Amino acid sequence: MYLKDLPPESVRVEVFAEEPDGGEPFRRELARGAPLVGTTRGFIYTGKVPATRAADDYTVRVIAQLDGAVVPLEANQILWQR
Repeated sequence: MYLKDLPPESVRVEVFAEEPDGGEPFRRELARGAPLVGTTRGFIYTGKVPATRAADDYTVRVIAQLDGAVVPLEANQILWQR
């Protein structure tokens, strides 16, 4: 099963940034909003991040969401922004 096949409630869209000192990475979930016109299961996601870092430090990723599941960064099922 691919992320595109999952219902919207089963995915998490978040902004991600590595910590420069090797600490815990920055992660912030984005809020699902209105559906994208002309798509199937497409939605607009919004959120805010601190302006104390360069915009290039942040990337958006889509991961499967399941209560209690831990998803490693290298999992092939994570869809990273390009």
